[in-house]
Amino acid sequence: MGVKKEMVVEGLLSPASCLPVRRILRDGEEEDVGGSAGGGGGVAVGRDGDGGGEGVQVEAEGVRQGVGVQEQHLLLQRDHHGLLPGVPVREPLQQAQRPRGACRRLLDYQSFITAAALYEPLGFGTTGGKQMQMKEVAAFLGHVGSKTSCGYGVATGGPLAWGLCYNHEMSPSQIYCDSDSIYRCVEGAEYYGRGALPVFWNFNYGTIGEALNIDLLHHPEYLEQNATLAFQAAIWRWMNPIKKKQPSAHDAFVGNWKPTKNDTLAKRLPGFGTTMNILYGDQTCGQGFVDSMNNIISHYQYYLDLMGVGREQSGDNLDCAEQEPFNPSSQSATS
Repeated sequence: MGVKKEMVVEGLLSPASCLPVRRILRDGEEEDVGGSAGGGGGVAVGRDGDGGGEGVQVEAEGVRQGVGVQEQHLLLQRDHHGLLPGVPVREPLQQAQRPRGACRRLLDYQSFITAAALYEPLGFGTTGGKQMQMKEVAAFLGHVGSKTSCGYGVATGGPLAWGLCYNHEMSPSQIYCDSDSIYRCVEGAEYYGRGALPVFWNFNYGTIGEALNIDLLHHPEYLEQNATLAFQAAIWRWMNPIKKKQPSAHDAFVGNWKPTKNDTLAKRLPGFGTTMNILYGDQTCGQGFVDSMNNIISHYQYYLDLMGVGREQSGDNLDCAEQEPFNPSSQSATS
């Protein structure tokens, strides 16, 4: 048996103020990359009154994720705690440049692993065989990457290579306070998008904070200040349903969920497509092959390729183009 090698991560890549940076390749080589940060998309999801919140799905523009551009490569290239069954690397890797200026160490590899370890006993990245485990991590990071990207069409390495770039909403147009929620807004607090799967609205901060035993209503800023907490909140959302009697994204992806007759008629079947339905509802699904849906799928397939699984293993029911939403936005308050 060969000796496992661990990457040494000295510095994290960051937005445009830190460029040029180095891209870490799967085979252990490096190449210089450059580019500039653009806007990213964000999403917030909550749970209904039965599940702990109102079940709102909101998408906003410009969610700022602050690591750096290629930390996602490091997320996928090391076997740690058995979570990421190893995509082998040639030798220990380290970053050539440390963050400087406005660059910040957020959404880094170690924070992801620390958060993920809390959910491994519940099945995150540990359900099924090795390939399914890797596919679930790729699926989760596909959502995160698409919602935190600062990539654009002509960015070096392509737009899919720039996930984990923003960690909070840029120039929010409102404070996202619903005065009718059981989770009352705190004076001075603003509930704009923050985190790895960006959280919006007071009721979503309240729901997630209650689940994690963290006072996010008084301190929503924790999700952009603490990378481990940002990933923990995102994985919690992945592992838990929006409403009771509905699947979580995790269960829909790994095959734990068995669709009802109504689900089948609504074209909601196990697979990656239904994870988008759960997390984003009719803002992404049931609208044909719209860009917002295609972008998320492309990020998922990008991570599959990066991990050595390959996009040909994307699985059945990849899209949600014709799915009826679990929770139509007309049934809940949106932005």
